[in-house]
Amino acid sequence: MRILESSTIWKKEVYNMPITGIKFGEYHSYEEWGLKLISITIGLPEPKTVLIDIPGGDGVLDLSESLTGRMQYGTRKLEFRFDAKNCNYNDWSDLVSNIAGKIHGKRMRITLDTDPCYYYDGTIEISTSKSNEVSAEVVISANCQPYKMELSGSLEDWIWDTFSFETGIIREYGNIAVDGKLEFIICGNQKEVVPIFYAEEANGLKVEFEKTTYDLKNGENKLLEIIIKAGENKLTFTGKGKVSIDYRGGMI
Repeated sequence: MRILESSTIWKKEVYNMPITGIKFGEYHSYEEWGLKLISITIGLPEPKTVLIDIPGGDGVLDLSESLTGRMQYGTRKLEFRFDAKNCNYNDWSDLVSNIAGKIHGKRMRITLDTDPCYYYDGTIEISTSKSNEVSAEVVISANCQPYKMELSGSLEDWIWDTFSFETGIIREYGNIAVDGKLEFIICGNQKEVVPIFYAEEANGLKVEFEKTTYDLKNGENKLLEIIIKAGENKLTFTGKGKVSIDYRGGMI
């Protein structure tokens, strides 16, 4: 039996980027449009509470976590304010049309230069105002899913250009060789996730999780009973074959 170290958290000094901006899909706010970031507002998702009044009794009955055993959340609002410098009225019209044509009303990943290891998933809206010949304000907002997600999944290559040595997590969950018995630890993030197992050359390949054992067939295996939660999650593989685990963590 061998225990694999399945993730590494790097700790090093973070070097400030010379120009801070936001990436909407493939478009960086400064590199694409020359927008200077003024302010960032990151809203928190609203908890989906289920409260039932108790007639003749004190307080309420809280059923918020009764269905899944954990709190569920609604969407969250992000807002970014930018200053468009050296932007006369003619340039302003062209700039707004350029931005709107690429991102307005579209659902895409949103990545902050100040938080490069995670992305938000949301639908984008823009608004703008101008009161002088020199500059203009551009506001880009997004209605996003409740969790920000790890930029790189466990089966994807790391993106070194944006990797943070302070908070980045490297996950290597591909082509795990099993021959006999092997324990594998997944360090789960805050979001509860059902991973997908991809098995190859499976010969009696099984996985045990929380004292229950499941068969793994060749190809894709999605086992709804296996839920990766925050903290250490131990998977025990037995049999022979190769397995890859598709997991992407998320946090509030």
